[in-house]
Amino acid sequence: MGYDMYSATEPDEEQAAAIRAAADRVEELRCQYANASASAATALEDQLDAAWEAYDKSRTGLYFRLNIWGMGTARQLMGALDMLTDAAVPDFPTLEAYGLTEHPDDPRHYPDGPERKAAQLRLTDNQRTYLEAVQATIDRDPEGQGIASYKLVSNDGWLVSERELSDALAAWDKASLKDRQETLTEFPWWNDWMNFLEYNATRGGFRVY
Repeated sequence: MGYDMYSATEPDEEQAAAIRAAADRVEELRCQYANASASAATALEDQLDAAWEAYDKSRTGLYFRLNIWGMGTARQLMGALDMLTDAAVPDFPTLEAYGLTEHPDDPRHYPDGPERKAAQLRLTDNQRTYLEAVQATIDRDPEGQGIASYKLVSNDGWLVSERELSDALAAWDKASLKDRQETLTEFPWWNDWMNFLEYNATRGGFRVY
């Protein structure tokens, strides 16, 4: 299990083009590697590693992943640095309140195009209103200084808002030099994590899946 975090803002044309180009290069080298002799495959390894690194770099700010242990560590450190708040987990709307017995087929589970449009047309008014209420709950920006800790515990698509991110980054900036240096030294990925938070603090936040 892990936590996949995506910027709430889609990449612009330039970013999207860079991602496609980097992905194509990875795929090209993977095909060469799979069909190469042992010696030729060995010679390709450095190129393939560099291509993967370029692909990861092309998605800087757009995507970040922590495994279950990494997120546990992040929550512990962020809590100690006053970057989190213990806001209560909001209650989700109930099906009964909307006259429903089954969860509706959410159009957002389909890619943009005919399938999503068809799913939208199939929704009744009650189903549509229910899904909107669920989304509002997931997108809620609770009171408190910092990121609501519950948003970093489950994979429910929580929106970590710009306000929450700005608060968390301000707390990091206020931390003692000793605490910051120790954190960066012990956890090499921490600087990339902070860069991800900073990138999305002005781009609509990010979602946790």
